[in-house]
Amino acid sequence: MLLDKLIWPNVVLLYPFVLSIGLILHVLVPEQVQDQLKQHVYFFNSKNVLNQVFAYKGNLVWTVLFLYIAVLSYFIKTMSRDPLEQRAGGRQVDWQIVRQYCWKLLLKNGLLYLCFLVIDGVFIATGGVCTTMGGEMRKIRSAESCKWNGGQWENGFDISGHFCFLMNISLILWAELQLLQDAIRREELGEEELNLWICYKWLRHGLTAVKITLYIWLFLLFVTASFYHTSSEKLIGCAFGYVCPFVMYHLIPTSPRLNEFFYG
Repeated sequence: MLLDKLIWPNVVLLYPFVLSIGLILHVLVPEQVQDQLKQHVYFFNSKNVLNQVFAYKGNLVWTVLFLYIAVLSYFIKTMSRDPLEQRAGGRQVDWQIVRQYCWKLLLKNGLLYLCFLVIDGVFIATGGVCTTMGGEMRKIRSAESCKWNGGQWENGFDISGHFCFLMNISLILWAELQLLQDAIRREELGEEELNLWICYKWLRHGLTAVKITLYIWLFLLFVTASFYHTSSEKLIGCAFGYVCPFVMYHLIPTSPRLNEFFYG
């Protein structure tokens, strides 16, 4: 089969489990030991290459993987159609698929924008500020802008952006992988037909790259849960991590009007 057995929707429980393990370690390991581990263990330091690429450049990584799955889904959903059907009405159905994925891109970006608007607003409202070598920069109102200006996001209630961001983009990809699996079964594509079509290496190994990325993000969340932020900041960040998948794969599909508008 093109995909191994997936664990959606059970995978949504994996992230609170990782958070719980990290919280336990955070409590059991003395703070001094935690500081030493962050200094001497490369992958526990926030400047490690995985964090710099897959978290701080995570939006770009996610977009590439999402578009890959979208293209793969498009061809799987259309490859088994009868040629006469494709000539007669396939174009309209094809644009419907494209429209779905365009809306999903917009929804993901819009919902994450709103999430971080709230997160940054809470941080500032609780006394947080962006500080640099030259002092406080109160005109900067977001953690991202603060980082790009070389500042430090300090003193406020700092809801974990890692949990919010990485959970949302991870769960979107998990959901899309499951939808891809469902499409294969619905189109009744056999093993030989799939193997014949998926003959290029970038297609054959692309799903493996998606899964490896998902596990890297999971590891980064484990490090965050174990060494960074307070417990309440991580718990709230984890709750924010379900916003996109809840809206995109539950709220909209279960509402006839919303489903018709966005995905119809």
